[in-house]
Amino acid sequence: MLGNVKRGTAGREGSGRFADQLRAVMAERGVGVEALARATGLSPRLIAKYRAGAHEPRVQNAVKIARALQVPVETLLPNDGKEAA
Repeated sequence: MLGNVKRGTAGREGSGRFADQLRAVMAERGVGVEALARATGLSPRLIAKYRAGAHEPRVQNAVKIARALQVPVETLLPNDGKEAA
C-alpha cells in the first residue's frame, strides 16, 4: 500500500509493545507518520501518539495500520504475555 517514502518525525518515543513494533516496522519500511496517516485515513497526530506510546489503538485502527504497512496485525499487537504454543 505504501511506496518508498521518507521517514516522518519521531516525536517522543515511549515504551509499549505496539509503539515499539510500530516504530520498528515504520523504520524498516521507510514510512513516515504523514504517509501512514494518508494510507490509513487516521490523523497524523493520532499516528504520532501511537508511535510515541502515548495511546494504544483500538483494534480497528491497529488493523488499518497493519494493512497499510503490509504486516499481520499480530506483529503490532501485544499478546499480554501469552505466547503461542
